[in-house]
Amino acid sequence: MRKQLLITGLLAILSSKVMAGGSCGNDCTWDLTDGMLTISGTGSMTDYKSYTKVPWYSQRSSITSVQVSNGITSIGNYAFQGTTSLTSVTIPDSVTSIGQNAFTGATGLTSINIPDSVTSIGASAFNNTTSLTSINIPKGVTSIADAAFYGTKSLTSITIPEGVTSIGGNAFRETGLTSVTIPDSVTSIERYAFQNARSLTSINIPEGVTSIGESAFQGTTSLTSINIPEGVTSIGRRAFDDTGLTSINIPDSVTFIGAYALAGVHLTDVTIPDTAVLEVYEGFGPFGRLVEFGGTIHCAGVLAQCQANMAAAGYEVGTYNMVQAPYSKKQANGSRVYYDANGKLIGYQGKRIYTVKEANEVAGKKNTLKIRYK
Repeated sequence: MRKQLLITGLLAILSSKVMAGGSCGNDCTWDLTDGMLTISGTGSMTDYKSYTKVPWYSQRSSITSVQVSNGITSIGNYAFQGTTSLTSVTIPDSVTSIGQNAFTGATGLTSINIPDSVTSIGASAFNNTTSLTSINIPKGVTSIADAAFYGTKSLTSITIPEGVTSIGGNAFRETGLTSVTIPDSVTSIERYAFQNARSLTSINIPEGVTSIGESAFQGTTSLTSINIPEGVTSIGRRAFDDTGLTSINIPDSVTFIGAYALAGVHLTDVTIPDTAVLEVYEGFGPFGRLVEFGGTIHCAGVLAQCQANMAAAGYEVGTYNMVQAPYSKKQANGSRVYYDANGKLIGYQGKRIYTVKEANEVAGKKNTLKIRYK
């Protein structure tokens, strides 16, 4: 009898190590059995203030799979942070939001399917999920939150759906992305968005974008070219610092270029508009120490104005090579006029706005561009 009681007690102790449960929301419960964490009930999970407040915190390393049952509408903040053994997650169509830091540090997770019902993915939701190679962003999501995919070093590709309007700070920082297509709906790329994404070789910036944030592409050493569309007005501090760019064209819509924006870049030439204010910070302008630049600066506008802007940024005449480039200017009525490399008016266009790069080729492509000449 005594032996039987001892065995029963031992089984109870062992059982307590593999089974646990409780509440995780007003109408939500959790159950952990043999590594599977099941979230059941209806409505929202609790938004925890820290991952140490999550009820399964002490058992987080034993969780290998998460099953969220139909009826749950949100995954709470910090819900599965630090679940380093997690390899499988099931999210039902009833879920509409994934909270901040929900899967931060789930380093064993390689893929996850997010249902189309989800419209919100919180800040740092998948931060440092270093093994993640596959994830989808549902069509209903309108913004990529700050640091949402920061540190997903195994993630080489991702589709950003049409409808997303902003890419938050640090959103894809230090990822393994090799190429990214940004939809036309995006209007802002925030600071550090793609910083140190060192495998990135190709990215587009849509025409609706008006600002490129501080250090947005800093450290993307494999990125050799990028097109900045007409409409961008601001290029933030260190935006393209330490990239692999060999050439860049800055449209005449740009009115501000931040300090160090093109520092540490091996450019052979660069075109800047005469309307751009060049920021000086800690004694350095957009090109860092210009003596290290070693290329030619093409002035897309009045040469004297470009030189004045450079002087205001601390660059002395004679320490750099600047030449007049063909350029175009948008008029108040929406038309655009074109000038040759001597500043002579050569034509105008009233229907379509062309980039400065196209303007550089205007003389050889009259018929294609259908520009009327004087």
